[in-house]
Amino acid sequence: MSNSPVTISSPGEILREMLQNRGLHAEAFALATGIPYPHMQGILDGQKVILPEHAERFERILNVGADFWLKRQSAYRQAILDADLQDPEKRKLIAESMVKPLRGYFRR
Repeated sequence: MSNSPVTISSPGEILREMLQNRGLHAEAFALATGIPYPHMQGILDGQKVILPEHAERFERILNVGADFWLKRQSAYRQAILDADLQDPEKRKLIAESMVKPLRGYFRR
């Protein structure tokens, strides 16, 4: 676990609150969006990302712009990365994961 906690709500938390405020159940919302319920549950729990196609479906049903969802997702992922970069061990793992795919790329 990182030393600096993530201080931003996941977009799934915001979505869950919106659904509750509108009296919508997650299962019904998943069905209406065409997103399988287990995946929707992952979004609501902050374990799955909101993809552009999800954001467009949310916009049609909730009348909240797709750009809102995509910006929230991006900000959340950045907050997680920033928190992880505070931890020296995680910072090393992140750096290694960024370099490894490039190692064979420049060899001939």
